[in-house]
Amino acid sequence: MSPPLGTPFREPAARGLSSSLPLPRGGPIAFGAWAIGGDWGAPVADHVAHCTIERALELGITGFDTAPTYGSGRSEALLGDVLPPYRDRVLLVDQLADLGLLEET
Repeated sequence: MSPPLGTPFREPAARGLSSSLPLPRGGPIAFGAWAIGGDWGAPVADHVAHCTIERALELGITGFDTAPTYGSGRSEALLGDVLPPYRDRVLLVDQLADLGLLEET
């Protein structure tokens, strides 16, 4: 994949994180998946979301941002439908949130 809009790729900043997997390089532009989750604006049909994600990949977008609160997990599922063949070339950032699922100790 080429960098979007001719901008150079950046090496990931691990910042103290360790992983046995190499981190993909990323461009300065990322795909924010909040809107496809359906919590904001007009609802987005699954096939439209899939085409939008695929177009982002064609344009060289390698970073994807999602969270369990984006459509109650819908944006995660939509990204999960499209991204598996690209797993070695994309950086998926999934924000964690307290959804009240953890028991009080």
